[in-house]
Amino acid sequence: MNRPIIATGSLLTRIETLTSVCTVPDSNRKPVYALFTSKEYSKSIEKYLTLRDKYITIVFCELSGDKLVTKGTYAKMARGEMVRFMAENSIENPEDIKKFDRLGYAFRHDLSSDTEYIFERRIEITSY
Repeated sequence: MNRPIIATGSLLTRIETLTSVCTVPDSNRKPVYALFTSKEYSKSIEKYLTLRDKYITIVFCELSGDKLVTKGTYAKMARGEMVRFMAENSIENPEDIKKFDRLGYAFRHDLSSDTEYIFERRIEITSY
C-alpha cells in the first residue's frame, strides 16, 4: 500500500513512495497541502480534507495537438522530482513550488490558480 510522504518545511518523514502529499506552512503557520498525486489517488485524499484545509493540486502535462494532456510516465517522474526539489530547497512557502523547473517542466501562470498549479513539459527528455 502506498503511503504519502508528508513534508513539513524541510523535514521529510515516512518516505515510502514518490507519489505524495506534502505540507508547507502558509504565513499563518497553517499547513498547505500540495497534492501532486495521480487523479485517482488525489480523490482518495481529498475526501479527508475539510473546507478549512488549504490545498493546491499540482498538475503535470504537455501539449498534444491543441490540448494539454497528462502523460502518466512523465507525470510520475515529475512527481518524484518535485519531492526531491522540495526537500533540497527546504520549501516552506507554497509560492516557491512554482519555481520547479526540472525535467523540462515550467510553471504556467496563465493556466494556474491559487488552488491548482499547472506545469507544462516543453522539451523531450532523451535517454543516454
